[in-house]
Amino acid sequence: LNQSLRQAVIEHAAAGGGVGGLSSLEAAVAARGGNADEVLARVRTGGWSDAEAGGGGNRAEELRSELRTSEAQCEMLQASLARARDADVQAAESLQAKLDAARNELQAGLRESS
Repeated sequence: LNQSLRQAVIEHAAAGGGVGGLSSLEAAVAARGGNADEVLARVRTGGWSDAEAGGGGNRAEELRSELRTSEAQCEMLQASLARARDADVQAAESLQAKLDAARNELQAGLRESS
């Protein structure tokens, strides 16, 4: 959210918005779910420090690490799913073979009895 709000401030400044145009900045911040009064106060005092803007590089590294962990977990789950599918296919083939054998035996028994 802080990054989104910071982007709204940057866009406002790039559009040439000055103190008179703070109402448009306030509307943009409110549309993004932020606290407009807090953002306006920060704009007036010079903005955010890197730590306030989202944790800087530490937060980005945390997110990268979390992403790597999630990707590894996803790969493990996909491999597990593939193994389960293979086992299901083998079980279905085995059951079909047993069904065919039982059907053949039943048909043979019916022929003998007629």
